[in-house]
Amino acid sequence: MIVFIIISVLFIALGVFILSGKGDFLIAGYNTTNKKEKKQVNIKRLRLVIAVILFSVVLLITPSLIGKEDSVIAHLVSSFCYIVITFVGIVLANTWCIKK
Repeated sequence: MIVFIIISVLFIALGVFILSGKGDFLIAGYNTTNKKEKKQVNIKRLRLVIAVILFSVVLLITPSLIGKEDSVIAHLVSSFCYIVITFVGIVLANTWCIKK
């Protein structure tokens, strides 16, 4: 249970750090692009997408904090939700966050 609390606090802190604009170097792929490609990205939207992904993961960890981690169905549902969050995050980062 303590591990879940540590992970939750870490993800919340990372989400806030990225939303504040100081964590752009933590966004995978963005920190390695050149200046020309960075101009094509709407960084405010990208920060929002990454922060929402981090906060969503914390919401999925919450049932484990209240003692519901023994249920097989809870594991299946949370695994499915992780996949959906990842897929939606990738699609939004590659469409909504690109300047036209």
